[in-house]
Amino acid sequence: MTSYDLLVIDDFFSEKDCDFWMYQWRKYETEHQSTGPGVDFEILFLQQYDELLPYRKELIAKLDTIMPSHVEADYQQVVMMPSGARLGTHQDVWDIEYSSIIYLNDDYEGGETYIGLPGHKLNDTIIKPKTGRLVSFRGKDIPHGVNKVTKGTRFTLPAWYSTPDVLKKKRNLTKEEYKNEYTAHDKRHTR
Repeated sequence: MTSYDLLVIDDFFSEKDCDFWMYQWRKYETEHQSTGPGVDFEILFLQQYDELLPYRKELIAKLDTIMPSHVEADYQQVVMMPSGARLGTHQDVWDIEYSSIIYLNDDYEGGETYIGLPGHKLNDTIIKPKTGRLVSFRGKDIPHGVNKVTKGTRFTLPAWYSTPDVLKKKRNLTKEEYKNEYTAHDKRHTR
């Protein structure tokens, strides 16, 4: 596949697939993340659980069908955002070439993804949640965020892709060097 700024595919996941990943979020230990006042969510880091590896491989194989050929799977999560949570405008970190989001449910209000495509204003492109819908874009280059969830609970499965040279570099960084890369990126892209 060739490069793209934005790709939206409905029914990328079946309802059964979506239910499976939400069940995994409930089954395994999640990590609380707060990125500011009112921006709390719970994350299941899929790579932390060996028993999820066969399912991650299936997920990656499916995502590989729509990703540009010059990138490789990096990491995936299941994220739960409760009512009141939002994610402010940001660009993904230095190592992420493409970002994707699969909506696992749509029985909530708010929680739309907004994207600032090149040549457009930030809120010109708003993607409404729909169970099974995939949204993918160049995450490190395109500003994006999530509107406040106003009612209910939002579940998504985000996945990130990097170039092979970046993945190789990441594997060779110490924890401190990796942290420094993120810190330098945050200083350049804080809004």
